[in-house]
Formats: sequence, C-alpha cells, structure tokens
Amino acid sequence: MTDETQKSAQSEAHFHDAPTAQITNHGDGRCWLRTWLMKMLFSSAHTPEVELLKGELVKAGIQCEVRNENLYSIFPGASFQPELWILIDDDYSKAADIRDTWIRTSTESPTAWICLACGEQSEGQFSSCWKCGADRDAASR
Repeated sequence: MTDETQKSAQSEAHFHDAPTAQITNHGDGRCWLRTWLMKMLFSSAHTPEVELLKGELVKAGIQCEVRNENLYSIFPGASFQPELWILIDDDYSKAADIRDTWIRTSTESPTAWICLACGEQSEGQFSSCWKCGADRDAASR
C-alpha cells in the first residue's frame, strides 16, 4: 500500500458526510422517507485498493459504495480519487476497525521461511516452496 493511501485513510478527521435518503412505498399511497448521513471511510488513487477494502466490508455485512470511480472520464484532466463510503452511520466504527486492520496487514512484510522438505528459503508471501513445491504450512520451520 502506498504512503499516499495511508495518509488518505488516516485523514478521516475530515469526516466527509453526505446525506442519503431511501423512499419506501407501501403500495397504498403511503411513502416513508428515511434519511441518514453516509461517511467517507477511505480514498486512494489506486482503484483496486478501494475495491479490495470494499470486499472486506461486504464480507463483514457492512453496506458501502464506491464514489468518484469514473469521474476522470467525465472531467478529463481533473484529479479524482475513488472514495469508499459507509452507508449506515452505526457501521462506521466497525468499518474503521476493519480498514485499520486491512491497512496494517497489507503493509506488513511476511517473514521468510525455510522449507523442511528441501531446506530452501522462500520469501514470506509464497505459500509453497519455490524449489520443491512443498506447502508452507507443512514444510516450514
């Protein structure tokens, strides 16, 4: 993850809020209007990072959406970064915890390991030995 991304995630003090509304039609002429504030959680110049974090939030049951994803095509030359917004205010603190954990784990370098089958050292991001193909969990020390 880039330093730029970390700065963007840490600058949540800006707390960009956007009002959102949902209209529920009951079919008998009655409609309910529910409003709430969305909060921006994360922004990055790298769309895949935004989408990866969105996937983690969706797995946790947190409703979110990406905004500004394609604005550069509408306004050529202008700089827009994709932003990840949390739809329900009550989910924000849980989403922030997930974001912070995700940032920590994506910036940590996995430690190198030694294959028990052949004695070769492999870099931490590999799950099997590059030399003999043995699985890391079964062949590391």
